[in-house]
Amino acid sequence: LAGKQDVERWLPLDLSIFCGLRDLRRFSAYVFDVGRIPECWGEMELLESFYCTNCMMTAPPTALRGSLALRSFVAFRQSEMTPCVYKRVFHENPKCRLSWESKALLKGNDARVSTERPEDSETLPSFLCPAGAYAFDF
Repeated sequence: LAGKQDVERWLPLDLSIFCGLRDLRRFSAYVFDVGRIPECWGEMELLESFYCTNCMMTAPPTALRGSLALRSFVAFRQSEMTPCVYKRVFHENPKCRLSWESKALLKGNDARVSTERPEDSETLPSFLCPAGAYAFDF
């Protein structure tokens, strides 16, 4: 599933619509506002892979804790956006740091001026804002 990255607020995706798919093996999504993984996902005993980048997850994936089939869980860039967009969306000044890709110059090494559009984080330096971050042990 692929959402739209050129909007300030990403499209909502209620993951509970997949709850009946007990034999789901792989889930992949990009650029959605999923909020959290519902508890019913814990019943997906065959789920091997969960890949959801830029999905604005707001809570640790406790529903997947203890899953024996899960081999891969990828959920980076949960709150990545440019500071200008962050300020408009959350109405506060962000305390952000440069992302790893930007520090390593993987997004280009020449200075570019932001257009203050949401999709700037694709090609311009991007930032990670701790207000939307968390760590979780499986």
